[in-house]
Amino acid sequence: MSRETFRFILQHIRHKLLQDTITEEPITPECRLTIGLYRLSRGDYFFTISEMVRLGVSTVCTITNEVTIVENMWEQSVNRHMPKSEEDFRKKILDMEEIVGSFLSAGLP
Repeated sequence: MSRETFRFILQHIRHKLLQDTITEEPITPECRLTIGLYRLSRGDYFFTISEMVRLGVSTVCTITNEVTIVENMWEQSVNRHMPKSEEDFRKKILDMEEIVGSFLSAGLP
């Protein structure tokens, strides 16, 4: 993942990842996002990740549950582009058929 993509995701879900603690240093949103993305991409066990980042297994489990990119970015990434009416939906279908047709006529898979 590029740094720009990481920063883009972090910018949109940082508010969800900020934690207020009284007795200890909080885990930064950057670290939380990194743990969540690592779990998502690799699928490693929580124990493996906790050993790697030196945090408790339950902490890693909680962090990975908090870093729900789809839930936090649904409005911006999906709802914005979804058709609002049947007419808009039909137009999107025609646009997609045109795009696929242009790829096929160019000899691209």
